[in-house]
Amino acid sequence: MGGIGSGRFRRRLRLAEKTTRLDAKELVRVGTLQAGKRGIITWKDEKASSVGIETYEDRIVLQWQYQDCLEQKHVIELPIWWAWSECNFGGRRPWLICPKCQGRARFLYLSGGSIFACGKCAGITYATRRGSKIENAERKLNRIQGKLNDEGMKRGLYRKTRERIQGQLEVAEAKLETLREQALAKLAVKAKALWARVEEAERRMKIAKNG
Repeated sequence: MGGIGSGRFRRRLRLAEKTTRLDAKELVRVGTLQAGKRGIITWKDEKASSVGIETYEDRIVLQWQYQDCLEQKHVIELPIWWAWSECNFGGRRPWLICPKCQGRARFLYLSGGSIFACGKCAGITYATRRGSKIENAERKLNRIQGKLNDEGMKRGLYRKTRERIQGQLEVAEAKLETLREQALAKLAVKAKALWARVEEAERRMKIAKNG
């Protein structure tokens, strides 16, 4: 008999959409990656509602309070280095360096409440990888509809841009309808096969009873 931790173990991946994360592009957009900057990043999350942040020339330092499984509180201070890469058509792209694997990533996710790490190190997956084809198609359709329904987008969209998004919407609607029809066809085939098995079972029961 194996002890604690022995045998096979499959870690359940967490959804990126529901996990506290740092976004390199967002940090640049709000001016956080400027040396000398100090401030607070806030999320609506039960594990890390906010963290203090201080920016240096080549890194940011995060500080927050973490409560472990024994309800003991710890003050976490985590330095995260950042870097830039040149884009093919000009400009630069920001990256955060994962404290665990030292790889570059746009997003770093809160892992265990005590460290931020890249998606691979933090055990992150996406809703599209878990959902069925129909669920993913519905999600995509809703996302496109949101672009057209947003009031700010309505005022700012050029005609060609609106027409392009409208075309994407029509394609997404057609794909969703096709997937639903395929799903119904599969259900009909399964129902027919099941009904045939029921009829065959009833026939055999009658033969056994009469015999």
